[in-house]
Amino acid sequence: REPSNRLKVQVLMRDGNRCRLCGVECNDGLHNIHFDHIIPWSKGGETTLENLQVLCNASLRTSWMV
Repeated sequence: REPSNRLKVQVLMRDGNRCRLCGVECNDGLHNIHFDHIIPWSKGGETTLENLQVLCNASLRTSWMV
């Protein structure tokens, strides 16, 4: 369920160190980042590059409300 460090680096590189929802830079030390499953793990989503995205705190909270 928790991505490996190698997978985290791959997700960060693919997403350009930016939140996928709002675009804020996540490598400035001000924003906590989260590696979020696009298809939730609880619903069968896999922990793969294709199913992970970088989200900031604000976007993560917003994504839970949808």
